Amino acid sequence: NSDDGEQIEDKDTAEGNDEGVDVAASGLRWVSSTTPATVYGLDAGNYCLKEELPPAGFKVSPTIVKFTMNESGDITNVEKDYYDEKSKTLVIKDEYTSFSVSKADIATTKELPGAELKICAASKNENGKYEIVSTETGDVKDCIPDILADGTEAAWTSGTEPHEIVGLAAGTYYLIETTAPNGYVKAESILFTLKEDGTLTDVNGNSLANNKLTMYDDYVHVPYTLANIPFVILSFGAIFTLAGVGGYYWLYKKNKKNE
Repeated sequence: NSDDGEQIEDKDTAEGNDEGVDVAASGLRWVSSTTPATVYGLDAGNYCLKEELPPAGFKVSPTIVKFTMNESGDITNVEKDYYDEKSKTLVIKDEYTSFSVSKADIATTKELPGAELKICAASKNENGKYEIVSTETGDVKDCIPDILADGTEAAWTSGTEPHEIVGLAAGTYYLIETTAPNGYVKAESILFTLKEDGTLTDVNGNSLANNKLTMYDDYVHVPYTLANIPFVILSFGAIFTLAGVGGYYWLYKKNKKNE
């Protein structure tokens, strides 16, 4: 019996095989549901229960629950954290996937508020390259944000602290900036993968430190052109003029004091 599931009965047992089912040998599997699963026809012996594939938005449990089924049909030799004595139920508990996303200034590396971000699913095209799953236009802005385990969209506005993403299903995604803060250039989208164990990696499979994804924004750089050179010259001229007036006034006061 696992966390949630359906009633499980081996075909031989259902037909009246008194010898029961050797689950360890048959590799009995099922998909969890909203109620605990009931397993029938289990021979006395030692077994283990493990999760092979987690529900969307959850990490696969690393727990392997070892237990013994005795001749009386009771479960023994199992850690109490994984067994509900009252309901006679084995339990495997799953946790949400989670990681953080930092939106930072490329020069200061400090958090940059005001950027509009979202996470969208990616799929491989016929050439084996990943593409953003979006509407028919294929525009990055039209990409549909992925849905988290709590039903909310993976879309947000950056703040002064890294943003926590909780409940994203395992898969490959793009982190997309749809709107950059004033004075900054919109960053290129980042392709990343979230593994079933909750580990965050880059496209090459390298784990990211602290399970954190960072996207940097650069300033808008205004080049010196013929159109803005006069403004630049006037700006420097104004600075030198003010400096000259200040220096003249300082010398004037100094001479007056010495008279």
